[in-house]
Amino acid sequence: GRRGSPMPMTLAEFLKAAARQEFAPGYLLAGSELFFRDRFREALVKFFLDGRRGDVVEHDLAEVPVRDALDDAASLGLFAGRRLVWLRNAEALLGRRKAAGSAVGEEEGETAPQTAARHSPAALAGYFQRPQPANVVVFEATTLELDDRDDARKCERMEKLLPIPSVRLERPSTGQAARHLVEEARQEGFALDAAAARELAEA
Repeated sequence: GRRGSPMPMTLAEFLKAAARQEFAPGYLLAGSELFFRDRFREALVKFFLDGRRGDVVEHDLAEVPVRDALDDAASLGLFAGRRLVWLRNAEALLGRRKAAGSAVGEEEGETAPQTAARHSPAALAGYFQRPQPANVVVFEATTLELDDRDDARKCERMEKLLPIPSVRLERPSTGQAARHLVEEARQEGFALDAAAARELAEA
């Protein structure tokens, strides 16, 4: 199989590609900036689904094995148009650290194979070798704080596991956040003073 994943994309790069109707079969969305998560999702609904919000299928990977979620994704496209398959809590793919260790006690014997089986790397590789062309599958890992070293490592492990581009939702600087606020206001038909936007961002 392919080694490693495609390079991480910025949100801006993704938004430009989406507007050009260029989509990968899936994306890893990592980082806790939910404002940017919502912009990413809105762009997929607008450009990939032509605004059809009803064509988003959601699964929670804390509850559903990834194999089942991807089986669902593979079968959906056979019957309908495009679908956005949104998989929350993608951090569950990494399993628990204890389960990954070699010294698994008897009492942990149940959880270790279960964790591995729930989220099998083979199921991930299998789906993305022949992805369903009518779908985009998003793995959302928005509990990861990318400026935290442990979480940044988890993000890198997920990027190695998933053969799809990752879009990192980095926390913006105060200046960037202020520019976002000014731009959002402009799109809504309001003029927001740059100094006021900066004070809002700092608050």
